Amino acid sequence: MNLSRRGLYVISMVIVLTIIGTWTTAAWVTMLAQYGAVLLVLLGFYEWLDSRRELEKLELTLPQNLTLGNGASCQVRLDNGRHRVAQFELAVQVPTSVRLSPAEFLMRVPARAVGCQVLSVVGINLGEVAISQARVRVEGRFGLAHWSKTLFLDSVSKVIPDVLRGTLALPGQTRGGEVGQLKQGAGGEFLSLRPYAIGDPIRAIDWKATARAGEPIVRQFSQDQHLEIMVVIDAGRSANVRVGPLTRLGQFTNVACRLAEMAVGADDRVGLMVFADQVIYNQPPARGLESLQRFRTALAELRVGAVESNPMVAIAPLLAQLRQRTLVVLLTELADADHSGLIKSVALLRPRHLPLIASVRDAGVDDLVDQPGDSWLGPYLSVAASDSLEREAQTLADLDQLGCFAVNATPETLDQAVLGRYQFLRQRRLV
Repeated sequence: MNLSRRGLYVISMVIVLTIIGTWTTAAWVTMLAQYGAVLLVLLGFYEWLDSRRELEKLELTLPQNLTLGNGASCQVRLDNGRHRVAQFELAVQVPTSVRLSPAEFLMRVPARAVGCQVLSVVGINLGEVAISQARVRVEGRFGLAHWSKTLFLDSVSKVIPDVLRGTLALPGQTRGGEVGQLKQGAGGEFLSLRPYAIGDPIRAIDWKATARAGEPIVRQFSQDQHLEIMVVIDAGRSANVRVGPLTRLGQFTNVACRLAEMAVGADDRVGLMVFADQVIYNQPPARGLESLQRFRTALAELRVGAVESNPMVAIAPLLAQLRQRTLVVLLTELADADHSGLIKSVALLRPRHLPLIASVRDAGVDDLVDQPGDSWLGPYLSVAASDSLEREAQTLADLDQLGCFAVNATPETLDQAVLGRYQFLRQRRLV
């Protein structure tokens, strides 16, 4: 219960009358103060009884599925069963897996009517979402106080990995497994003409088209190419660190699902392995929509382990099941204090397989490096941020010496960086 402004005014008047009646001999003032106090108590008691009545019904409509990191709309419906206009202050109690905006809001609902409010909800952790109650404050019948109560809900949803957006579709892809390649002789299908680029073979030049255009033109052919891709995700303790709106695991999950969707669309074989201090999940590379569905289902149920990760535990099963040259996409942290395990693991994959190491970079670390020492904690944060950036740079340098491809991008550009690298490797036939 919280007193309203009107309630405070009434109480103040009763107190003032009581003081005046004490200092003077006017009995009517004292009597007025007493009657006022009794009336105030009775009206407050009536408001309390009225607030206990179940005259409100609250409903929250959530989408059946929420995609990780993306906003969606939901609707709150409040049925006011009172015979008067009522103002409600609501605070829906949501689990940590979602974020509701605004978290607290006002609704003024006419008598015997239903009020609606549209909210924004964002899934920030994978898994089931159940919202079961909301705290409500309603103004009393006489406006003396706001009375709090709990209304129960039955709203469920599920946070699932994001899907591939149209702007990230593989450019130039016309049929599953086909990528434009410069090939001569039988087995290739003519795709298009394009200007000559340094490195193109002379035999690919179309001399008639060159004569018409006045510049060297080459023929581009398509040839079936089916790659084998293994996505390996680090789900150790560091994956629970929030980078941007999502945790590292959330960022990795979205990227992995989009990469798998793109690979299946190109008729490539894609598999999944998740590890921490041991292998948590292992799905061998396979082709088709059924494989993609298993991939997404496994990631939707993925949780962060409370242990330090060790990439070496994933190497033995990887080498045992990968029978042909494979693009191994490892999603992990690069700023680990001891990155020797990562370097040794990647070295074991080379040269038979092609590792692509990807990590999400926290742009806020750069700001901490140049942060002025406004407090005693400032210099410490600056040194810690510098040390983190140095470890990242050293890890990237070591990976480059091994001949690996590495991506260290911000949350906003991680998708484009990883999918763009996959596209580049596929078109160049480096896998």
